Amino acid sequence: MSAIFKEDMPQSQFLKARNRVSNILSAGARDGGWYRGKNGTYSISQKAIKAVS
Repeated sequence: MSAIFKEDMPQSQFLKARNRVSNILSAGARDGGWYRGKNGTYSISQKAIKAVS
């Protein structure tokens, strides 16, 4: 998340944005478009997730 959002972003905006991104990625994982790894990581490549896990 820190790679996407500014450090000086108000916490309320950061949390709202984080939740929205998380919801989109979770939905993508359920639909089979994204793969979920450990510690909240996602990838479009199942091979990449297996290499990190």
